[in-house]
Amino acid sequence: MLININNDISEISILCDKINKFCEENSISNKKRQDISLIVDELASNVIFYAYPSNERHSFSLDISISNDIVTIKIIDSGIPFNPLAKADPDTDLNAEERQIGGLGIFLVKQLAETVTYRREKDQNHLTIIISLDIHDKN
Repeated sequence: MLININNDISEISILCDKINKFCEENSISNKKRQDISLIVDELASNVIFYAYPSNERHSFSLDISISNDIVTIKIIDSGIPFNPLAKADPDTDLNAEERQIGGLGIFLVKQLAETVTYRREKDQNHLTIIISLDIHDKN
């Protein structure tokens, strides 16, 4: 399912509705549906807030598919080059006051996904997230 999104935060609720419909149509468990929704919300929000330095309208795409109990999410944007995987994971052993601001969302995405990869190709950011479903993740 290919979804085009404008860089407007109001698009997140529409996107989440489409993701929930995809999960429902593919009999994905409520637990994995929540994980997938959280991942999509975090990554789409990052693109909306940070990929485009101006207030101009832009769009980006999210493609979600399932094959052999593997959910693949691809987010492609033409925003500024940014590899979210290049930043070190936050030290979660520190108190909240001691931690650096930012980075927890990407850290959470990496914890929920099997694999997260990034590449810059043809002036576009390509982020691919792989989520494995097991027998318990299907309704």
